[in-house]
Amino acid sequence: MRSFLIRLRRRGRAAAAGWIIIALTSAAGRASGTGVCEVRVVGESASAWRDAARAIPRAAADTDCAEIVVEVSGERARLTYTTRDNRRAERDLGGPDELAPTASALRVALPAADLPRAPAPATAKARTAHAGVVRALGHPEASHPSVLAQGSATASDAPVAFGGAQLGFRGGVDDLVTPTIEALVAVDFGRWELGVLGRYEVRYAHFSASAPPQPKSSGVGVGILTGIRRPLGGTLTLVGGGSLSLAALDEEAAVDGGRAELRMGVYAGAVLPRRSHVRLRCNLGLEAVPHAFGSSTRNAAGTPIFPWLAFTLGLGVELGAPR
Repeated sequence: MRSFLIRLRRRGRAAAAGWIIIALTSAAGRASGTGVCEVRVVGESASAWRDAARAIPRAAADTDCAEIVVEVSGERARLTYTTRDNRRAERDLGGPDELAPTASALRVALPAADLPRAPAPATAKARTAHAGVVRALGHPEASHPSVLAQGSATASDAPVAFGGAQLGFRGGVDDLVTPTIEALVAVDFGRWELGVLGRYEVRYAHFSASAPPQPKSSGVGVGILTGIRRPLGGTLTLVGGGSLSLAALDEEAAVDGGRAELRMGVYAGAVLPRRSHVRLRCNLGLEAVPHAFGSSTRNAAGTPIFPWLAFTLGLGVELGAPR
C-alpha cells in the first residue's frame, strides 16, 4: 500500500510539471503572436508615406500597439493608432516626415486608463471602416479629455487664438509710400483664419525723381480679414484671403478736418515654423479704394496725399499655440 501511494505521488508531481510547461509554452506563443504592430498606408499617391512608414518599428513587445493605419488625402494624412485592447487615438499629419515621430510618441503617450473603448471589429478592414464611423458620428472616444490633451484630430480642429505685429511699407500710385506698423488679433480655425487688423501709416512721401512737394499726411486704419491657412510640409503654412478696412486720414496742413476712406484688399503670405509658439510671418497685399477708383485723395493744392491703389508688405512675428 505504501509503495502504491509513493508511485501515485510521483505521477501527480510529473503531471503538475507537465501542466506548468504547457501553460508557459502557451503564454510564450500568445506573446509572440501579438508582438507585431501592423502598419498600413491607404490612399492614392501614397508612395512617400509608405517609404516613411518603413521607419516605424514593427516590434511591439514593449508597447500595446496593435495597428497603425495611415489614411492619405492629398498632401496630408490622418494616423489612427489602435491598441490591443482597442483604445484608439488619431492625429492629423502635415507631411510624411511627421509619421515616424508621431507614431513613436503615441507608443509611450497614449493614455492607458479610463479611455472609452469601441467594440473590437473582427478584421483590419472592419477596424478601418469602424474608425470612419466613429469620426462621422462623433463617438465619445474621439473627444475624451485624455485624447484631447494629447492633440487628437478633434483637438487639432478646435479654434486657436493668436496675435502678431509687423513692420512694413504701403506704396502705390502717384509715387506715394509710407512705413507701416501693424497689429493682428485672429483665430485659427484649422483651415482658415478670421481676425481684426490695425495699421498705423507713419507718413507718406513721394519717391519719384520729379516729385511734387512732400505731403505731410498719415493714416490710422482698422479692419477685418479672413482667409485660408494651408500647411505645406512640416514647417511652412501658406495664408491668403481678403480684407475690408476703414482708414482715418490726416494731413497737417488741412483746414477742413480729417477724412476717411474704405479699403478693400487681398493678401497672401507665409508663416514658419508652423510647429512653434513664436512664428515668422510675411504678408504681401493689394488694396484699393472702391469709392475713389482711379483718383487718389488730394490736398487743397492738388497734390496726391493718399494712393487709391497700393501694395502692402509686412514682416513680423505671430504668437500662438502651434497646430
